[in-house]
Amino acid sequence: MQCDICGEEVDNSEALAQHKEKMHAMGNETPEEEKESQNVPEEEGESAPVQPPRM
Repeated sequence: MQCDICGEEVDNSEALAQHKEKMHAMGNETPEEEKESQNVPEEEGESAPVQPPRM
């Protein structure tokens, strides 16, 4: 079997799972959940100043 992230060859699916956990650890979140956790809305009243586009 081959790792779909780095292409390293491993013996079986169990070894692949261990390889990914060790070499490509990204936590327990799926990529979709990861994106959602980064998009935390700002608290009201503390919004960043809006900058006009440069010309």
